[in-house]
Amino acid sequence: MQEIDVKDRKKSGKMVPKRLKKADIIKGTKFKAERGRPEEDYKIILRTAMDGFWIADMQGRILEVNNAYCRMVGYSHTELLSMSIKDVEAAESAEDIANHIDRIVKAGSDRFETKHRCKDGKILDVEVSIHYIKGRDGRVFMFLRDITEHKQTEKKIVYLASFPELNPNPVVEMDSSRNICYLNSSARRLFSGQGVKGAQQIFLGDLESVIDYFHRHGESSMLREIKIGSRWFSQQIHYVPETRHIRIYGLNITESKKTEEASKKAEDEEKKRMMQEVVATAEKKRADELDKLYGELKDAQEKLVRTERLAAMGELAGTVSHELRNPLGVIKNAVYYLKNKLGQFTRDEKMNRYLEIIDEAIEHADRVISDVLTSGGVRRPSLSKSSVNDVIQSCLGKTVFPKNIIIIKGLKGELPEIPLDVHHIAQALSNLLVNAVEAMPEGGMLTIQNSKKDMFIEITIADTGVGIPKENLGKIFEPLFSTKQRGIGLGLAICRGIIEGHKGTINVASEVGRGTTFTIKLPIG
Repeated sequence: MQEIDVKDRKKSGKMVPKRLKKADIIKGTKFKAERGRPEEDYKIILRTAMDGFWIADMQGRILEVNNAYCRMVGYSHTELLSMSIKDVEAAESAEDIANHIDRIVKAGSDRFETKHRCKDGKILDVEVSIHYIKGRDGRVFMFLRDITEHKQTEKKIVYLASFPELNPNPVVEMDSSRNICYLNSSARRLFSGQGVKGAQQIFLGDLESVIDYFHRHGESSMLREIKIGSRWFSQQIHYVPETRHIRIYGLNITESKKTEEASKKAEDEEKKRMMQEVVATAEKKRADELDKLYGELKDAQEKLVRTERLAAMGELAGTVSHELRNPLGVIKNAVYYLKNKLGQFTRDEKMNRYLEIIDEAIEHADRVISDVLTSGGVRRPSLSKSSVNDVIQSCLGKTVFPKNIIIIKGLKGELPEIPLDVHHIAQALSNLLVNAVEAMPEGGMLTIQNSKKDMFIEITIADTGVGIPKENLGKIFEPLFSTKQRGIGLGLAICRGIIEGHKGTINVASEVGRGTTFTIKLPIG
């Protein structure tokens, strides 16, 4: 069983292994890029490739380099990105390099051998496959393979060829009919039973194609690798046209081939693993994006439901507010009249107390009507640069606090003025302050603070009241939800509408028996 790996001829007249996979990678990269494959996939492949890889501009400056080339020459990635081709090129001058780049631009690609200088001064033989990519500035993509060992092998074969009998590797000479004319001692040991003069020898393998190659290319020597049985050989083949004899100098490279195959297998497995990680990452990213979209859709649906409910309430408010406020106004005026008249003739404390109760009930009913009207559609805020501290101080001054509630203020004095509808923000803050007072019937501590965080002004209102049960936290901003005996559940819905109308946010944190904290964020710009 023979497997022949045909080689290419180089300018030096020697034969070197034909390597197609670099060009295939370039073509494959274009093919996949056209189909939208992530650029990160190719970066991973190039980073883990065994061959070196460069991207350079038209002036020869190195723009990108992979880890394999860094290991090859001993420079770090950072060092190479500050260098150009002439800094590592050991065979061509700066002028030669410039001329070479011009020829590549015209031809589109090239393949050649050269020498590169390592950081420690060592000189490497390098095979280069280069492709020019047209663009705004133009780039050359280079794959670089260290062929120093191949060159040394070739020299060793040539050196040993000078005394074939003492050569520890097989040397065979045969005629064009594959009849053996000569075998050295190593060949006789390797191919026992065929080491007879005149016998036919399998060591050459595809004899007809080898002779045809020599005829077509006008060459008299070639270098190739061939598998014979379970062994791999590197062969230097010389052809003498006059006698049509062929002499083969072989070097057993089975162990290095096994190492190369094991390394390639490990590389393929690593690439497969990394590609699986890329796919897994892409799948996770897709799942995260779907979760985000689902969350956004859910928020939009909830907002639509709230809007529909508020719109329905707006229609109701417009219908009944007039019918309710007129009789309330009459009752309020009547109470006022009775207070004045009765005050002139009697000092009946009980009577005065009942009149006060009626007055308070009227005020409460008026607030409910105002909340219903507001919840039916908060008007677009009329913004002007205003001081948050001034609004907070005004609200504190207008709110009645029982004596058993301690007020703690932590207001920053160096806050910028921000775009506010003062009336709307004051209404929202007043609602939160009233809620805090009502949450502390036995007294407690109310803390109001503000600060600048990133591009927002943050306001917190915290109480030490009864707290909100965990199951209710997600409902408190919904219209008509309330746990108060006299509440209708519009205050916090109005607060959220006002804050969101300012492109801000309002959040709540609460623990039953310890209190509640509302946090408002308003944008500075």
